[in-house]
Amino acid sequence: IEEQAEGAETPPPRLPIPATSQAVSEMIDNFRQRLRADDMESEEMFERLDPAAPHALGREPSPLVRVRERAMDLDLTFTPTQGTQTDPNENVVEGDRSVVALNAQAMLSTHQEALPHKHYVFRRVPAKRAERKYVASEDEAGLRAVRMVGCNTHSHDSLVWHADSGYFATAIACTIVVEDLETREQTMLSGHDDEISTLALNAEGTLLASVSGFADDTDPAARIFVWDTATGTMFRRLDYHHRGVQAMAWSMDSQYLLSIGTCQEGKLVVWDVVNNKVMAATDLVYAVHDARFTANSFEFVTVGHMHITFWLWTEDGMLHMQEKIAPNEQPNVHYTCIDIAQDGKSIFVGSSSGGISQWEVSADRNVCTGTWQTSQGELNIVRCRADRVITCGN
Repeated sequence: IEEQAEGAETPPPRLPIPATSQAVSEMIDNFRQRLRADDMESEEMFERLDPAAPHALGREPSPLVRVRERAMDLDLTFTPTQGTQTDPNENVVEGDRSVVALNAQAMLSTHQEALPHKHYVFRRVPAKRAERKYVASEDEAGLRAVRMVGCNTHSHDSLVWHADSGYFATAIACTIVVEDLETREQTMLSGHDDEISTLALNAEGTLLASVSGFADDTDPAARIFVWDTATGTMFRRLDYHHRGVQAMAWSMDSQYLLSIGTCQEGKLVVWDVVNNKVMAATDLVYAVHDARFTANSFEFVTVGHMHITFWLWTEDGMLHMQEKIAPNEQPNVHYTCIDIAQDGKSIFVGSSSGGISQWEVSADRNVCTGTWQTSQGELNIVRCRADRVITCGN
């Protein structure tokens, strides 16, 4: 406890937090009365000094006067917040009750539309592309990157590692950095013009998919590049999305790639990577944050706002879906991350409330077999390794 120094000014007392709408109205009325009293005292003192001054100066009102005028004219309708909850048993006028209810509903809608940290949001103003390009000849000194240090803080799932082969890559801005963890030698994979939002490595560690998280009007395609990890060359470019990509997932046989557009676009696409063909596509109603294929290449699961969705697609391009919610979860939760066990039959889903749910996936039914709660806040990553589940949250 710090003792107040002698002669120091005593801080003003803190105003109590009002508990009801009536208390808020009384506080506002008292504040307005104090403003009127202060204004009258200031005007009387000013007229005693120079009665003609207010009419002769003709200057603009001071900032303090403007603040007071705004305070007198503001529509300070009571809106319940976390610190000021309305009493449900309180007697208020019916009209005021409707205004309070509408304000509360607006606040709830705003909270529902807030995206979790897992969802990619492009935060940088895109740079203007150069109109001309100069390529140095072989006998001239050029400029090339030899090492990159750092990470892309806007993206997610932008670091991939294959345990068996040791392949390690991360996205930094619009460049993929492949690093040998033993020698620390780096190889740069370039080709994207805009910031990379996410990476996806197939089960064998032979194919790496990268995608831009943003597309502008001059080049309206958020391109997906598929790289051969052995040679470091890009052998496939997939163009469909126009407003960035949130998540990607490989099928276990590495033939199909699933891409999910950001909430600004809301597109879901299943690619045949080998033949560079769109097998199925649809619009999404809710924001989707992550996805995984099951053991069957024709089944995948997406997680997003309020729903865990189980999908089945056919070769004729038809998509069938079943929406589920985890038991004991909040009604407006975002399911933020997902991983599948090695057998391809059990999946684990993390949520923005820190919840984990386990599901058994089959052709007949999809059943939740267990839930538990972590204390990590919003979960960004969930990984299943053998008999363990690893989570990472805020």
